[in-house]
Amino acid sequence: MLPLLALLFLAADNGRVEADRLFESGHYNQAASAYVQLLQASPNDLGLLERAGDSYLAQNQASLAIPYFQRALALSPNDLEAARQLATALSAIKEFGEAQSLLAHVAQLDPADAVTWFRLGVLMYMKGSYPAAVEDLDRALGLGFAGRGLTGPDSAQYQNRAEVVRAVAQVEMGRPEEAAKVLPKLMARPENAGDLTLRFSWVELLYDAGRYQEALQQTDVALAAHPENASAHFWRARILHQQQQVPEAIAEAEKARDLSPESPGPRSLLVRLYQKTGRAADAGREVEWLRAHEASAAEAAR
Repeated sequence: MLPLLALLFLAADNGRVEADRLFESGHYNQAASAYVQLLQASPNDLGLLERAGDSYLAQNQASLAIPYFQRALALSPNDLEAARQLATALSAIKEFGEAQSLLAHVAQLDPADAVTWFRLGVLMYMKGSYPAAVEDLDRALGLGFAGRGLTGPDSAQYQNRAEVVRAVAQVEMGRPEEAAKVLPKLMARPENAGDLTLRFSWVELLYDAGRYQEALQQTDVALAAHPENASAHFWRARILHQQQQVPEAIAEAEKARDLSPESPGPRSLLVRLYQKTGRAADAGREVEWLRAHEASAAEAAR
């Protein structure tokens, strides 16, 4: 007959195996509950703390993940993975400064780690610091992701995402020639078929080049998969406007406005379209909304 202590250890091991199974099978909510329960008996277990944080992060619940990564780092300040994951969670809630400091610290400890440079590049992109994003992503791609404890598929996924974010950052920086060479190749990859940010970057390049029919085709692809996507309807409105299809452009802009009522872009376009068609009252209503929105944004910035 097993002693009581041995039975307790066996139960804990079984509980951990089950929690890991839930996590690996994508049942993140159940996994998080299981890890939290295990932590009641082992509150300083680094592995459990990180897995609990990972489980919440996988559910886009960054604010719930942060305390677990913070506890892990307090116990082991040089735990690079905990620092990277904490930075990811902080970025998700737009705490960019602290996230950047963490990743810079990790990069200093391990300057050859491509994943850290990748995450720094993504963070810089999220901040709107596009030149810095390209620089960090170039460094990540130069180092390469293979041989850094990643499996083949994981390495390929990081490589692909680094190339995608880099290309989109180049569009934002106004480097259309370089981005135009890369974007079609990236979009041809099956794993990028549903990436709307990538597709809209290609739409933007086509639009700026005056290739309106091709841009329209790309928005139609996006709408076929995401018919309620406000950005796709807005792009369609802009393109139709350039093609002098004003009634159709108005319908698309109104759809974009209704889907994303707090976005000023569709309303600004509608002002021009309504004025062009003699709908002064409708244009006036949109102008009033835009003025109130601008005043509210200015007040919030004080």
